[in-house]
Amino acid sequence: MLKIRGVVVPKTWDENGKVVAITILTHDEDEYHVEAGGRGKELKTFIRENVEVLGTVKPQEGIKVIQVKDFKLHKEIEEKLF
Repeated sequence: MLKIRGVVVPKTWDENGKVVAITILTHDEDEYHVEAGGRGKELKTFIRENVEVLGTVKPQEGIKVIQVKDFKLHKEIEEKLF
C-alpha cells in the first residue's frame, strides 16, 4: 500500500463535459491516474480538493495508476491535528 497526498484534477471528459476520469497531482509533481472502481469513483466529487489517498499502484504503459482503498480530505486531516 502507498499513501499519497495531492490535488484531484480531471483527466478526461465525455462529450457533454462531464468528468469521466481523474488524476491526483502530488506536490512533488508526480501524477497518479485513479482507477475508476472502488473508492476511486467517489473522488470525482472532490475536484480541486487536497486529499490523502491510500491505495495500490500499478504501472500501466509507463503511467502510475492507483487503485484507491481509502481517502481523506485535507480538511479532515487538519481537524485531527488541531
